[in-house]
Parts: sequence; structure tokens; C-alpha cells
Amino acid sequence: MTEQMRVRKPKNPTPEIEEQLETEATVEETEIPERKPSELPQPDPLPDYDSKFKVIHEYIVNCNPDEEWPIIKEWMSRKPNSIQDAMNMLAEHPDIKTRARRLALLAERELKKFQMDFTDRTGILRDLAREYWEGRKIRGYHKQITNDMIEDWIIEHYGTVYTEMTIRLKDMKNVAELLGKLADNADIRDADLRRMIDKIQAKDATAPGWFSNQNKVQERKVRR
Repeated sequence: MTEQMRVRKPKNPTPEIEEQLETEATVEETEIPERKPSELPQPDPLPDYDSKFKVIHEYIVNCNPDEEWPIIKEWMSRKPNSIQDAMNMLAEHPDIKTRARRLALLAERELKKFQMDFTDRTGILRDLAREYWEGRKIRGYHKQITNDMIEDWIIEHYGTVYTEMTIRLKDMKNVAELLGKLADNADIRDADLRRMIDKIQAKDATAPGWFSNQNKVQERKVRR
């Protein structure tokens, strides 16, 4: 990388200044060596997690979606057919909601990593696009460079890659959003189970609560 050093010549310079200017004029370019990555200032080491929370951190981060997702999905889709079924699901609720929240937190973590990678990769494409348009401006292009112009250039030259990266980012956002809502639903399902148990106990300990309306219809038919 080079940097031009321009010296403005004063009016009516003294002989001493004239001599100094002649000396400085012999150096028209000053070489500024570009630093290697290894030579750049390094930040302080990352702070470690407090040892009291290390076990919890590992428990969350080491969550395996292949194992957790089928268990959570099965529990959320179950329909209790009796008080015993509902009570069993209620007993399983604390474990399930913890699993669901761990999965949601892991998805948020992966989304953040993906967003940073996406920004880095698309940043390279944006730099190339700006370089192209800046070159056009040097050659006489007078319009202001806009984000739409940069995006159009990227799509024209790297459309397939750029589209794939954008779709993957959207997919990751959808996954994180879905798992967040799933964890919220798992958190509150214990209230639904308790209400269901109360209704069944109040009407018929052997029949599911959702059969009550059907039973009333059958009773009216018998009376007729």
C-alpha cells in the first residue's frame, strides 16, 4: 500500500525552507507496509464461563436435536384419553419443557453463527460490487451508488450462490422462530392438562372430557 505525500509550497519561502522542500520533494511516495493478520493487535483472551455455570452451559450447548426433537414432538402431539394419561403427561411436563427450551436456545445460537458467516461472505460480494461501481465512477459515471445497484450487480454475477445463502438464512430464522414458539407452548401446556383433568374428574373419571358434548347429544336422542 502506498501513500502520496504532497507538500504545499509557501509563498516567498526562505532559503532554509527552500532547502527543506527540495529534500522532501525527493520522496514522492512513502511505502506503508501492510500488516499481516498475525501482526495485527489481538484482543484480550475471551473470558471463560464461571465454573458454577459450566455444567449448565455444557448441558445446553451439547443438546442433540436428533434425539430431542422426536421426544418433544411426540409429547406435544399426544392427546390424553384418560385421567391417568393426562397425569402422566403432567408428570413429564418439566422435563419436556426443559428439552424444548434447550433446543430453542441452541437454534438461536446456530442462527447467530450463521448470520455472522452470512455477513462475512456477502460482505466480500458487496466489496466486489462497490469496486466495480467505483471504477465506473472514475470512468465518468455520475450517479450515486445505491444498495440496489450493489445488490443487482451481486445477483447478476453471483446470483445462484447469493440466492442459496439468502434462502438458508431465511430457513435458519424460520427454524429458530418455530422452536421458540414450540418451547413457549410446552411451557404453558401444563395448565391445559390440569384443566383437562379437572373437567374429566367433574364429569366422568373414565371418559375423556371432549366426549361430554357427544354424550349430551345421545341423551337427548334417547329422551325423544
